[in-house]
Amino acid sequence: KNNSELKILGAANVANFNCDYEGEFESDTLSFVAKLENNIGHIRGDTLKLDIDAFDCGRKGINRDLRKTLKYNEFPTIDVSLSKVTLKGSIFDVLKTTISIAGIQNDYLLKFDVNKINDDYFQVIGEQKINMSDFELEAPRAFMGLVRVKDELTITYNLFIKKRRALSVLALYRD
Repeated sequence: KNNSELKILGAANVANFNCDYEGEFESDTLSFVAKLENNIGHIRGDTLKLDIDAFDCGRKGINRDLRKTLKYNEFPTIDVSLSKVTLKGSIFDVLKTTISIAGIQNDYLLKFDVNKINDDYFQVIGEQKINMSDFELEAPRAFMGLVRVKDELTITYNLFIKKRRALSVLALYRD
C-alpha cells in the first residue's frame, strides 16, 4: 500500500534536522472541486490542517523548539489552502496555495511531478522552500546562541491522491 508523506527539512550551524508528519491523512482529509477554464482550475474546498503536534523531529528538544517557534499554543495547525491549478494536458502542472503559519499567510506556486498510479490514484511529489521570517517567526537558538537554526526550511511531500465522483474532485489518502 502507498502512504502519503510530508516532511519539514531544516539546517542549523551544527546539524540538519528532519521533521516527519505523523498525522493521519484520512480518505477525506482534503476534498476540493476544480472548475476548469482554459487549462486553469479555480479551486474551492477544504483547507488542509496539519497538526503541529504531529510533526516528529526525532528528538524531544527539537520537537519542543519547533512547537515553540511555530507558536503551537496559539496556532496549533499549519493550514494549506488551494486556490488555482494549471494543467499540462491532463496532468496538474502548477498549484497556487496559501500557507498559514502562526496566523500569517503567504501564497506559493507549487511545482511538482505527477505520476498516474491507475485510473483512480495519482502520486504528487515535490518540495517548497519557505523562510520562517516570511511568517514573522524567529529561527530558534540553543546553548546560549551557539546553535542557530537557519531561516530557510524545505517542505517535501509525496502524496497519493484519489479521484472521487468526477475528475475534478480529489481526496488525499493515507493507508
